[in-house]
Amino acid sequence: MAGISATTRQGTQLSARTRPTTSLGGDDEVSEDLVICKICNRELTTPKHFPCLHTFCEACLNIHAKASKQSDESAQVKCPTCSVPAPESADTDPEKIVAKLPINNLLLSHVMKRQLKTKTCKPCKRRKKTSTAKSWCSECAEALCDECVENHASIQSSNRHLVIPITEAENNPFTMQRKILCIDHPREEVTKFCMEHQTACCGKCKTGTHSQCTSFLPIDRAIEVMRKKQELTVLVSQLETMSSNAEKIVTERKKAVADLASHKVEEEKVIQTFRTKVIEHVDNLEKALKEEFDELHEREINHIQQDIEVFEQKLQNINYYKDLLDAATKNIPPLAVLTEGAKIRQQCQLLEENMQHRAGKIVRTQYEIKETDLVSKMPNLGIVDAKHTTLHSDRTIDHLQLSPRLPIRMSEKRHNFLALKYQSSFISGGFAMNKNLVLVDNKGREVRGYSESGHRIDTQVCPMYGNPFDATLLPDRKGNYMIAVTLPVMKTIQLLEVGPRSLSIMDRFHFKSVDQCFGITFVDGKLLVACMKSIDMWELDAENRLTLVTSMKVEGERVKYICAADHNRVYYTDSDFRGGLYCITTDGGSIFRYSHKNLRVPMGMAVDQRGNVYVAGHYSNNIHQVSPEGGLIQIIAPEDDGFKKPIMMISNGEKIFLSYESHTITYMYPS
Repeated sequence: MAGISATTRQGTQLSARTRPTTSLGGDDEVSEDLVICKICNRELTTPKHFPCLHTFCEACLNIHAKASKQSDESAQVKCPTCSVPAPESADTDPEKIVAKLPINNLLLSHVMKRQLKTKTCKPCKRRKKTSTAKSWCSECAEALCDECVENHASIQSSNRHLVIPITEAENNPFTMQRKILCIDHPREEVTKFCMEHQTACCGKCKTGTHSQCTSFLPIDRAIEVMRKKQELTVLVSQLETMSSNAEKIVTERKKAVADLASHKVEEEKVIQTFRTKVIEHVDNLEKALKEEFDELHEREINHIQQDIEVFEQKLQNINYYKDLLDAATKNIPPLAVLTEGAKIRQQCQLLEENMQHRAGKIVRTQYEIKETDLVSKMPNLGIVDAKHTTLHSDRTIDHLQLSPRLPIRMSEKRHNFLALKYQSSFISGGFAMNKNLVLVDNKGREVRGYSESGHRIDTQVCPMYGNPFDATLLPDRKGNYMIAVTLPVMKTIQLLEVGPRSLSIMDRFHFKSVDQCFGITFVDGKLLVACMKSIDMWELDAENRLTLVTSMKVEGERVKYICAADHNRVYYTDSDFRGGLYCITTDGGSIFRYSHKNLRVPMGMAVDQRGNVYVAGHYSNNIHQVSPEGGLIQIIAPEDDGFKKPIMMISNGEKIFLSYESHTITYMYPS
């Protein structure tokens, strides 16, 4: 496993093999790479895939999963190629994790075609023997010689498998096909296709999960619709565009490395000019400044190298999907085309969302050396800084960061402070405004403002009628700011006005929610409110009135905290004991779910400037740093005896503030 990971991390050159030209025509042969397991380097056996669609033998994945869990049973089982975590990776039994991974029916169909063509017994081939296959096991999807058929029948776990003569399989290839079972009803065979959710399902789903769906078609009808719309052709075009964009990003990032190296040389000359303005201690100061400059330069280069690795890895993913699409056009059972095509389509949608998300995260860097006042006491020779400007791109793409991350550091000089009205204060929510903090005191029944250093801002105090839970800042309207506050017990969203002298309740502007309302955030002109098992979406009109647009049912039993990231991306937590972090689009589409053995009762969240999300583990007494793609970066457990039960988090510039032990506020710096 280690060899695979090292290859995928360190590889920077894309070979001709990794940049194929996708075609929707041609013969029935597919790329050799698609049907070869990258772990054992043999033809796939019982091919299972991760959410990223990278596919491996089930037996190989069992070994990989056991190795992942060997040193840390709470570790995630990740794709050996791109490190996308397997669903439900919090499970400690590696075989159960692998068992939940779905079969790649598209590649399985091509593997079966290859076996049927060569008529080579696959069990014998694994033992490095060559035997002519005479029979076919539809359950194992393997060609068998006469001896292996006898062995097959003698094993209790396989003696009831349907084994047919291989000549019959040649005459009717559909007899080779394994049944595709419904995800929600594992005993039912797939017979329907939901066009709204792009999911294959069984007849029972019509009265269950898809009871509200209007486009619920039989499989053959769905295939006709897909062919008429030429959806595979559209997907190819999308992948080509994303491939072009990813290559542009990689090229730009490589150029940025060279530019920064040149820029560094120029700025070091500036440092030399400072030398003439000091007398005895200039050498030591120069050395200190250069060390600081080198450290900054290394950090910036590391960030850029991470971008390069991300987009080169994504290029490999894109090309892989293009190969899958090419494979889908070959002469294989249409059901496999439909089901796997839907999965590829979902991955393309996630890629598209990730492109928009990452576009605002890539920055260009310039160094600036500022001279200190040499006449007065001089603690250093200069100030080193990196000026970032956003790299504008029409469309960009995103992928899991595979590079090692620098550790998060809690503030060296702690500026902890108490946000206290009286002893039973409980800080449950808040947000940043003008570099200050606006905190919600649930038990103290107040919304209060504080500076970063903990000084109370008297003009930003507003008593509440009930127990508030969370608040968010609404957009500026003609110089006036408003705050929306949730009152769960009263099932009310209350608007406050931010005045020059005080916060004040807007008496006529309180709005009843359908259920108890907790976390609240504003994104894309919509107010999103967490309501235990749903997320309500409200609109604010020109007269400052809220209108409920929709109530989206979401996964989770105790959805209480919600956080907006960038355009069309929202995070929320299920604050159940075994809950997790969810990332969705504003229309309810799922991007990822993160759960972990050492994340108990997840509550507040914050997003840093590079798009990483931080989750407060209330009962596990830690902070989880998670990548924009749902992978664990690190678990932060501050070495502070007073740190206990973190609650809510607020991102404020380069700092992330968090509350713990009811009303203590502290902060940390993401590196």
